[in-house]
Amino acid sequence: MFSQHSISRAHQRSIPTLIIDLLIKHGAIEYDHRGVALYFFDKKAWKAIGYDAGHHVTSFMRKLYNDTCAIISNDGTIITVEHRYKRIKHN
Repeated sequence: MFSQHSISRAHQRSIPTLIIDLLIKHGAIEYDHRGVALYFFDKKAWKAIGYDAGHHVTSFMRKLYNDTCAIISNDGTIITVEHRYKRIKHN
């Protein structure tokens, strides 16, 4: 379930819905104490995607979308998608 904001940000930042779906399916999750979750790619996620899509495809996708993350509310609505430039601190 996409919010209008997340759709416009995905278009502006050239993040296809396939990548967002992969984030939700395989990505690591870091919970915020304000009621949202941050989904991002880590090594384990890329390995799982490699088993599904093939390692040649995954290596290409990893170069383009390794820093992509999605912020999702507790009810499952995707609030926004972005490219992270700062390290994600694990709690």
